[in-house]
Amino acid sequence: MFLLMGTNMLGAVIGFAVLGLLYIPQLATISTSLFGGTAPAVNDWLAAKTGNALVPAFSMMAACVIGAIALIKVPETTRCPLNGTAKA
Repeated sequence: MFLLMGTNMLGAVIGFAVLGLLYIPQLATISTSLFGGTAPAVNDWLAAKTGNALVPAFSMMAACVIGAIALIKVPETTRCPLNGTAKA
């Protein structure tokens, strides 16, 4: 794909269109719409209320901590067969 984007304008348009189509399923989820769509307004409001311009950084750190906690609960699947495949 990167070779297409480096050749000419048409290749770049095709490459970005493919990347955009792959990005749509992520943006279609409710959580992305709710939290991603309201995050700038909430961060702006919190920054105005607290007087701290670093509120967006703190909210990003909180999101990373939540993600790390969720990652701890993910089961390890190394060397486990995929559904529908024979055991190796």
